This record gives sequence, structure tokens and C-alpha cells, in this order.
Amino acid sequence: MKKVVVLSVVMFMLAFCNVSFANLNDTKGSISQTYGEYHMVIDDDNQLWTKADWETKGVQKAQASAYVYYFNHNGIGVQMEVQYESEKENALVRTQRFTPNSAIKIKDFRYYFPELVVLLDAPTGEYFTTDEIVTRDFLENTSPITLGLLVKSPPAPKREGYYTLVAFNIEGEGTLIRNRKYIDPDTYVREFVIKRVWRSEASEKLNAAWTPIKKFF
Repeated sequence: MKKVVVLSVVMFMLAFCNVSFANLNDTKGSISQTYGEYHMVIDDDNQLWTKADWETKGVQKAQASAYVYYFNHNGIGVQMEVQYESEKENALVRTQRFTPNSAIKIKDFRYYFPELVVLLDAPTGEYFTTDEIVTRDFLENTSPITLGLLVKSPPAPKREGYYTLVAFNIEGEGTLIRNRKYIDPDTYVREFVIKRVWRSEASEKLNAAWTPIKKFF
């Protein structure tokens, strides 16, 4: 997912239904039913299009890289950027990034994103930290340490070769986190990415570069 800076004044003036999703078995069509339509498109040259311009001109000139949605969720504004497998209505989500307008403490995370509990409490989930790059999809600056959750089950039917990865961009009280010992329930989540990863690759990382950590959510 390519990074793009979208004007925050636009992001937080938009108010939508008080729901969101966090499942890689959602499709382009089901997301539209949940939120209404997308508002912007990022093309494969990292150009930003409004929905109207994309549908009248952009779609004829470029290929969509990601769709951008805005909504209010339990009192916070959120920008969500989604990549799909294809342009079809039944195309599955491949990657999605949630960037709230303010950081959220881990201990409060369930309140703001209750739909994520199914992943946070997944029986096959394993939490970990790493100083390696887990995803390049974060929009904000990142700490040297990334907190992650690997859910070791297929994200959708007929996708048995994948697991679901949740990567959290974390920070302290206005500071970067440089050591995993400083992660606790009061640690802030600045944004998070949900994406599918190859099962074999993730398993290898979990046994090597990804260090297990207790569950704080």
C-alpha cells in the first residue's frame, strides 16, 4: 500500500456510521454496504483522485492501488485505506490500514474497535515484537519496535495458504518505543494494519525474528 498524506481537515469533517470492520473475508461490495462508498482513490502512480474524478476520468487512465474511506468510530475520526485483490465487487480485502485522529491506549483498544476482538482473542493468535520491518503500510512515523499479532488460520475460504497479520504502530507518551520492555497496557497504538501474509513465511518469522510477548489487549 503506497503512502499518501490526505488533508486532515477533510478527514475529520466527514462523519459516517458508527461501525467498521476488521476481517480479510470482506469484499469490495460488503464494505460499500457497511460504509457507503469510498471517497478517494490512490492510483498505481500514487496520485490521489476524488471518487467523482476517478469514475469519470481516472479509471480510464490508471489502475487503482487503494481506496480511501473516512468514518467516525466511537468518538474518534478514522481514515481507512484498503487494497483489494482486484476491481471486482466480490474481490477480497488484501490489506487495510486504520489511522485514527488520536492515539489509543492498548487497554482502551477494545472500546474503540470492538470488531477487532475476534482477532485479538483468536485461539490461534500469537503476539510478538520485532525490530524488523513487518509492513511498509504505516502512514505515521514508527518506533524501532513493532508490536504484532499473527492469527494462524486462513483469513478467508480458499485462502488456506495465508495467515492474518495485525501490525500495530506503537508509541509511548509522546515518545518512540525502543525496547520491548516498555510495552504495557498504557502503550499507545497510533495506527494499525491488517493484512494477509504467506503462511510459510510467517511461520518462519515467528520462529526466528519475531519474539513472543504477553497479551496486553
